[in-house]
Amino acid sequence: VYDRVYQAMPVQPKIAGFISSQQMGIAQLAFEYCSTLVDDTSGIRDAFWPGFPFGADEATAFSAGNRALLINPLVTQIVGLNIPTQPAAADVETELNTLLDRLVASPGDNTIAIAKGTCAAALGSAVMLVQ
Repeated sequence: VYDRVYQAMPVQPKIAGFISSQQMGIAQLAFEYCSTLVDDTSGIRDAFWPGFPFGADEATAFSAGNRALLINPLVTQIVGLNIPTQPAAADVETELNTLLDRLVASPGDNTIAIAKGTCAAALGSAVMLVQ
C-alpha cells in the first residue's frame, strides 16, 4: 500500500502545503496499518489492546466498560500524551467515542470493522499529521 500511495504522501508536515490527495493517501495507509493490527492473531493486537473483546458482538464490545480498552491505547500510543502541540487526551477520547456511537448504530458493521475504522480515524487524523 505504501508503494502505491507514496507519491500522494506529504513532503512536509506543514498545513500550508497540504492537499486533498495527500489526505486520501494517508487515509489508505492508516486503514491498512490498522487492518493489519486488528487482524493480527499472533499476540501483537492483544498486546496493543489488552482485554478488548474482539470476538464479542458490537453491543458487548463497545459497551461503556469496554470502550476505554479500545480508545485508551489509541490515545496513549498513537496520539500521545502531554505533547504541547496535541489536543487534550480527553478531547480525542470524546471524538473517538462519538465516532463509536455512529459506527455501532450503523447496520451491517461488526466489532472488527468498527475497531479498524476507529483505529484508522485516530491514526489518519490531523492530530497525527499537522505540526
